[in-house]
Amino acid sequence: MMRKFCPNCGSETETLFGKVCPTCAGKETVKPTSKIPVSLKIMLCECRSVMIKNTWIKYPTLNDVLHSAILRSSKLSKKQKVEIEVPSGYSLERKISIPVKVTVYNHGDKESETDVTAIIIPQCCPICSRKSGGYFESTIQLRGNNDTVLEVEAYIEKRIAETEKENSSIFITNIEKKSGRIDIIMSSTKFAKKLSREIIFKFDIKDHKETSSHYSIKDGKELTRTTYLLRCN
Repeated sequence: MMRKFCPNCGSETETLFGKVCPTCAGKETVKPTSKIPVSLKIMLCECRSVMIKNTWIKYPTLNDVLHSAILRSSKLSKKQKVEIEVPSGYSLERKISIPVKVTVYNHGDKESETDVTAIIIPQCCPICSRKSGGYFESTIQLRGNNDTVLEVEAYIEKRIAETEKENSSIFITNIEKKSGRIDIIMSSTKFAKKLSREIIFKFDIKDHKETSSHYSIKDGKELTRTTYLLRCN
């Protein structure tokens, strides 16, 4: 029988596993099949929205932001899962680097651990930019009995708060108040129109009016702002 030698340790062996002897084969470390970046940059708004391929996506927590960013920047198989450990106490008001420990599991077994540096770069998303800039498209004007006006205002604020959770582009820009007069200035004409019709039906408002005014031109298209006047009983 031809003698076989292990190229790794030089010992004589009857069997080779791959190119090495059984002893060396048992010592070999399985190389991770995942590829995790050692660092990555994240464009993050204070509202927890992240810039992803020219689109802003909102996440509930910083951990969700980091987990998603690491998954997008890594090479993983469908059977591999990732867990992260993030230290607490970081302020996101300026550019910072956050050390993140990334653990990859394959079929439930730990495969690798990687220390990743997440570089957070503060940016203002379009929605927050609109809010800070006082952007608005429409106004709902409430007039009449002060008690009814306040009741309708509370209803509008509740509806917008509920809607904003699902669609952050809908928000209240400002509220101007006087006795028996409230102007609710909003970001969306489409939603203001829908909400006005809802209020007219719910509160049985008979006297109402809609007017529009031109305020700018964008890409050759006239931009208008709409006012919905509702006289409350």
